[in-house]
Amino acid sequence: MTTTETRANTKISFDTFTLNALRPPEAGPNGQVVQKDFWCDQTPKFGLRISSTGAYTWILLARVMRNGKPTVSRMSIGRCYPDPKKWGGMSLSDARAKANELLKLIESGIDPNAEKQACIAAHIEAKAKEAERVANEKTLAQVIELYLNSAKFKKLRPSTQGQYKSMLREGGAFDVLRGRPIANITRRDVAAALAAIQARGLTTAANRSLTVLGCVMHYAIATLCIMEMEHSPCDHIDMPVHEDARERHLFGDRQTPSEIATALRAFDQIGTFGAIPKMLLLTGARLREICDMQESELVDLDGAEPLWILPAARSKNKIENVVPLAPLAVKIIKAMPRRAGSPFIFQAWGARGFEGTGYLKARIDKEVAKIIAADPAAYAGQFATPWRLHDLRRTFRTGLSELGVPADIAERLIGHKLAGVLGVYDRAQNLKAKREAVLLWENHVLKLIDPPNGQNVVYLKAA
Repeated sequence: MTTTETRANTKISFDTFTLNALRPPEAGPNGQVVQKDFWCDQTPKFGLRISSTGAYTWILLARVMRNGKPTVSRMSIGRCYPDPKKWGGMSLSDARAKANELLKLIESGIDPNAEKQACIAAHIEAKAKEAERVANEKTLAQVIELYLNSAKFKKLRPSTQGQYKSMLREGGAFDVLRGRPIANITRRDVAAALAAIQARGLTTAANRSLTVLGCVMHYAIATLCIMEMEHSPCDHIDMPVHEDARERHLFGDRQTPSEIATALRAFDQIGTFGAIPKMLLLTGARLREICDMQESELVDLDGAEPLWILPAARSKNKIENVVPLAPLAVKIIKAMPRRAGSPFIFQAWGARGFEGTGYLKARIDKEVAKIIAADPAAYAGQFATPWRLHDLRRTFRTGLSELGVPADIAERLIGHKLAGVLGVYDRAQNLKAKREAVLLWENHVLKLIDPPNGQNVVYLKAA
C-alpha cells in the first residue's frame, strides 16, 4: 500500500539549495510506502515526488482529454536527485524543459501518457515477435537439450530419464529430424520417422518413441511458446504397434506347470546377483526398486518383524510402501556382501545400485536352458514362451490371489494405490495382514523348492 501526501497549495522554489534540503518521508506504521509531492513556484503543474524508499522523481500534473472527457493525469518525467552530478539522473533544467514540452503536447490535444503506453505496447509486441521468431527457428536438437535440462524432465524417475535420453539424443530414433526447425516439423514427418523405426525391426520401440517425442513437442508449445505450433505434430497419431497387456507369469495353471522352482535353480547358478531375481519373486517389487535397495530402508532385520520401507521418492506412484520381509528374504539380504561406504545392498560397481539387468537376464536364460536340456521330459512345457524379469512381479501378485490373499492386501504389497474412494480414504498399512501374506507366499515357494515326494529338489542358496 502506498500513501501520497500532495502539497498542492504550498509551492517551493526549485533551486539547488531548496531541493538539497528536502528529505524522504518516514515509512508508514506497517511499512507502507509514503510519498510527498512538492510543486514548483515557477513552472505550473511541474513538481517533485519524494518516496520513503529514497526515490526522487520529477512529475507533471495536467488535465488531458481521455475518451472524450477531461481527466487529471499525473505523469512521470524522469528520476531526479538533489545533486544530479553526484547521484546521476535528470537535472532540474532538463526536467523543466521536458515538462514544458509535455504541456505543449497536452495543449495541442495529445495525451503523453497514452502515447507512452502505445510505445510500451509496441515495444512489448516487438519483443514477443522476436522471441517467437527465435523460438520458431530452434531446431529439434536444441529443443531436446532444453527439455532434457528442464524441471519437468527432472521430475521423471531416473530409469525413465535414461530411456528418454537414449531415444532423443544423437544416434536415437529421431536423427532424421534433429536438424529441422521444430516449428516446421509436421505430422507427416513424425509418421515417416516412426515408419523408419519399424522398418528396422523395432516394434514397441516405435510406440515409446512417439510418446517421448510427444513430451518434447508439448514442452516446446507450453514452455517455449512456439506460436506457429498450435498443436503438437504428435497429436492424433495412433500408436504404430498394437500392444496387448502382458499375461506371462511363472505361477502355473491347469495347462502350464509352475516354473518357479526351475527359475530359482537358475538364480542359484548365476552367483551373488541371483539374489536380485529371488527378491523380485519374494517381494513382488519392481526391478529398479530392488536394484537400488539401501541399508537405511531396512528395519529390524534381526527382530521378529523385519521391514523394508520403500520411500515415496523411489516409488513409481510416489507413495511410501512398507513391505514385511519373510525369513528367506531376510536371509538373502544378510548374505549379500557389502562394500564399504556404499548404501546399496545390491551393488556391482560405482556409486549406484546394480545396473547390469540385461546381462543378468541373459545369464538366467542360459542356466534355464541348461537345466531343461539336462532332463527335457521332467521340464516339459516350462519356459516355452519368452519371459521378462518384470514377470516375477506378476507371478508374485498372481500367486497371492491363487493362495486366497485379499485383493486390497495384495495390491498394497506391490505398492499399488487402491482405486476410487477406497484409495483416497483408506490409508491403513495393514502390516499384520501383509506379513501373513508374504509368509504364506514364502511357504508356497519353499514347498515348490523341496516338494514332499523329493522329486526335482532344489536347495535354494541365500545368495
